[in-house]
Order: sequence, then C-alpha cells, then structure tokens
Amino acid sequence: MTKPRFEEQTFFIGNLHFDASESDLTKVFRDNGYRVGTTKVAREKSTGRSMGFGFVTVLCDNSDDLLSVMYGVEVIDRPIRVQVSTSARLYNDKKLPPENKS
Repeated sequence: MTKPRFEEQTFFIGNLHFDASESDLTKVFRDNGYRVGTTKVAREKSTGRSMGFGFVTVLCDNSDDLLSVMYGVEVIDRPIRVQVSTSARLYNDKKLPPENKS
C-alpha cells in the first residue's frame, strides 16, 4: 500500500462575502480538515475593499475530493465557489495590499 502523495495546491475561491477575511477562509478550510498554507482575499488597491474572491493554498492529496467537500460551504452566510487555481501567481505577482486590520 502506498502513502497518499500530498502536494501544495492553490484554489480560487469565489462568491466571497465582502466582509470575509483571510482568517475566515483559513478557519473554514481547517474546520473541514485541511492543512492551510496561505490565504489571500483580493482587495481593491485604492480602498482595500474585498473584490469578492481570493485564493487558498492547501496541502492535499486529491483536489477533486477537496472541491466536492468545500464547494458550497458557507463563509459569512454565503456559499463559496471553489476551483483549482490557474491564476494565483498573477495576483501574487501584483502584490495585493495586505488585509485591512482596522
């Protein structure tokens, strides 16, 4: 029997409530048994307001399982959409402003 191969994978998270924070995303993924590396909520540069989407990097062995578990999970009373990310690097390279701590 072979051990599952865990890899770090980044997922696009859509339909985020505008008040959702990185810690909200981290908590919901951890509460569902996932090891979270990083989270990022995309924010408007000028206002710091959420753009309604973000990214979560998770250590997992099967992205299909994660998608079926996490798709539709509620974060601040809104069901999130989860997809394997193809564009997280683009947003990371733009150096989105940090989460507003006020």
